[in-house]
Amino acid sequence: MGPETKTKQPKPAKSSSNGSSTKKRKSENLGEEEQGKCKLPMTRVWKMIHTQDLGAKTTNESVFLITKASEMFLEKFAEDAYKNRGKERKKMLHYNHLASVVSNQKRYEFLSDFVPEKIRAEDALNARAALNDS
Repeated sequence: MGPETKTKQPKPAKSSSNGSSTKKRKSENLGEEEQGKCKLPMTRVWKMIHTQDLGAKTTNESVFLITKASEMFLEKFAEDAYKNRGKERKKMLHYNHLASVVSNQKRYEFLSDFVPEKIRAEDALNARAALNDS
């Protein structure tokens, strides 16, 4: 049998309070409760990175930054969808709100294959038949 390689999973980054000006700016931007914490589980992000590239060498700091950036993106996406829900005054977001944001805002254009606008099956089949006839 060949040698087995073990990879370590990242541990959540811990915040330290040494009073430096960078730390103060960070705490002003993130707030005391969010400093050094992630809402998404870092171990799952680490696993996703390593399922894509088994040879990837990642540090805890890089996994933390990827996780935090993902959280920020998802928060902004949800906020935009909530603002874009139109005249509906519901407190919940639905798929059509997310799909509307993806189709109407250029910043989310890359998600168009993953969050497409819903169409009726009959309309899709008619469109497909029209393309085949052309």
